[in-house]
Amino acid sequence: MSWELGYEGFICQYMVSRPEVTDYETDIKDNDQFRLEKRLREDVGQELDHNEAICDDFTIAIERNNGFVNRSAFYSTLKKIKMQVSTVLVLDKDITATIRLWSYMAVSLFVNGEAVGQIDKPVYKPIQYVDLNISLKKGENVLILNCINLGVRDTRNIVGIQIVDGADHIKVTLYDKSLRDEVYDKYNYLYGIKTDGKRLMLGDKKVCISYSNRSMDYEERSSNEEIEATGSYTVPDDKELVMISLRSDDPDRKYTLNRIIEFDDACRSVYESNEENKDTNRYLKHIADIKSANRGEFGFSIMNILARKALNIYDIKDRDRLLKDLDLIERRVDCSDFLICGLIRYLKNYEIDEQLSCRIKEVLLNFRYWMNMDGSDGMCFWSENHSLMFYSCMMLVGQMYPDDIFVRAHMTGEKLSKYGKGKVEDWLFDVEKYGFEEFLSATYLNVTFAALLNLVDYADKDISKRATLLCDKMLRQLSIHTFKGTMIAPMGRVYRGAIRPYKEGDQAIVHCIDKTAPVTIGEGWLSYLSTSKYKFSDEFKNLMHEDADICYSSGNSLIMLKKTKDYCLTSVQSKRTDDFKRWENVRISAVSGRSDIDTHEYLKSANESFHGTTFFEPGTYGYQQHMWYAALSGEAVIFVNHPGAMSEDSGMRPGYWHGNGVMPALCQKGSILGAVYNIPKNHPVGFTHIFLPENKFDEVIKEENYIFARKDNGYIAIWCSDKPEEYMDRLIGCEQRIYSRCHAYAVICGSSSEDTDLDSFISRVRKLDISFSKEQKELKIGERMLVKWYQSKDETQVI
Repeated sequence: MSWELGYEGFICQYMVSRPEVTDYETDIKDNDQFRLEKRLREDVGQELDHNEAICDDFTIAIERNNGFVNRSAFYSTLKKIKMQVSTVLVLDKDITATIRLWSYMAVSLFVNGEAVGQIDKPVYKPIQYVDLNISLKKGENVLILNCINLGVRDTRNIVGIQIVDGADHIKVTLYDKSLRDEVYDKYNYLYGIKTDGKRLMLGDKKVCISYSNRSMDYEERSSNEEIEATGSYTVPDDKELVMISLRSDDPDRKYTLNRIIEFDDACRSVYESNEENKDTNRYLKHIADIKSANRGEFGFSIMNILARKALNIYDIKDRDRLLKDLDLIERRVDCSDFLICGLIRYLKNYEIDEQLSCRIKEVLLNFRYWMNMDGSDGMCFWSENHSLMFYSCMMLVGQMYPDDIFVRAHMTGEKLSKYGKGKVEDWLFDVEKYGFEEFLSATYLNVTFAALLNLVDYADKDISKRATLLCDKMLRQLSIHTFKGTMIAPMGRVYRGAIRPYKEGDQAIVHCIDKTAPVTIGEGWLSYLSTSKYKFSDEFKNLMHEDADICYSSGNSLIMLKKTKDYCLTSVQSKRTDDFKRWENVRISAVSGRSDIDTHEYLKSANESFHGTTFFEPGTYGYQQHMWYAALSGEAVIFVNHPGAMSEDSGMRPGYWHGNGVMPALCQKGSILGAVYNIPKNHPVGFTHIFLPENKFDEVIKEENYIFARKDNGYIAIWCSDKPEEYMDRLIGCEQRIYSRCHAYAVICGSSSEDTDLDSFISRVRKLDISFSKEQKELKIGERMLVKWYQSKDETQVI
């Protein structure tokens, strides 16, 4: 049996070896972490295997419509990753085909035992490709790919093949002949399973149904509930996600085909009762109930310990948990600075015994506080939140041990503190001048807030005052963007949680300000508040409930917000049309010879390159930026993005729902928004999609190129230049795709105070003269708006 090629000629059926992951040790050093990691990638790439040497331990790698093998992972310490991938092309005649090899890894490609091409070096972004003209014979042609990568933080172990020319003559099958028919039948059966609400129509085959119960607490055992089912099976009401599995008929073959289905309707906002909200320590109790925050391969305990100490809860294991946190700091796992910031607050407020004091001192004196200090590791120094944490850690820890030598810095504590203070002041000055780069980030807002609280409470009077004002600024922006109890905002950095803003970490702050809002725990950062002198302004709660029609700058971006009692529309402009002048990215200049690496200006520039620019322009590479929302409640939200990956299971930044592979032209005026996408051929994903959770709305109407939605007294209309097609990856009833590399959207919001009812709103929208010219790449929305796409280039976004 053989498969047709996927969308735009991608191969979607592979076999892959289990990644070989080993510790990576090196003597290579550099005072610029960016340059260091580039050198490390080049060093690892030299070990690329140029011999075919086929692996004998392949497993199946098939996902519907996913043209990539993806074994991405997060590595807290440096690793080396090797894997081998195979597939077989079946031809109806001899041809010379053009294939495009895509990867972030270094790759050697072999066809029928002959080396035909390679990608020499791993990269972080953007994805690289090489076009190869290869001779293929009639019948079966075996393709083998040897891959190698540097494992550091979020690592893209991704490779794929696209048939650019000759696709009409090619089908695909698996390398292992003994599995072909069986896997083909199981795959078709698995993706033929239908749903009726939460009822799975399983048919006559016996499948395994499993629910992953990953606890927020690292010390609680995460479990997988498994049952066997056939025929009809109803997913329990409290389950949001189910995995359906078909295993090999022969247990010795040990492969499993999985399909994940996620029921968005089962995920809802969580509110606390009036009685619970009377407890002013309620948020602390939530954090204290978790023994150690689950970070996958280990737990971070310090924030949970801080909450327990504030509540006078004695846990005999907390001392051992502190020691484990110290071990992680000593290993310099990524986000060790998070632990040190919490440890500083602990030391400032609570007594410790002499033995623990000695261990803490040993670890802190030996830590690598900056990338120009001795040591090689995978810590991220340059994001807005990380940079402030490292800066403040140098300042505050140096003060604790003024006469001791910090061995990796080759400084006394007094000198280290002075050095860190200078950088803290640079960070504050920059944000005071330009605003936040990671603006309104539902993930990182809490982190930066906590870092600022350490300055509010433990820095000198001047820095404390400045940090307090920045806390106020941050929370004022959050409050202005809070709509019906949830922050609805474009974001400088975002993850998949963008599909459910009411579950995001920032919701913990929203709830603390307004107890009627939905509640989340976040990561426990609000434990800092228990020992802080910072207080929320009464202004914040009022702003959450007031209408807004504003625009303002943050970083390089221009943020638009139209918020009424019935709807919220918010976005960033791409490109800005005002007189704003972009700040200079000095990293690009430094590459050409400038030697200003040890400055905050350089670090901020490095962050722009790595985590994405806030100077939005059409056609440039995106990363973690969230461009716009239209919302009728915290749950009833709509947005469009250009996926950075072809499927939900990518693990990438940008991902399937978060961030953008390539930026659109985007403009908002009041309650109307227009967007034009023109996706180049050098990006593998050739479609955009709409996030539209239909069950969260009271009504959804789809007519021709229009989608209309109502929730309570608010309305949203989306006009698409191409007719959208309903699609399901893993979310049920949430996705509409446009399969075109050039297209446009118009978004209009309204309410019963402007239109009598939904029918009146629909009638008004249909009377708007909306048109799109693919040739001119121009979207016109009546006399209100003209959005024109043009190709921009941004060298800051290439690493």
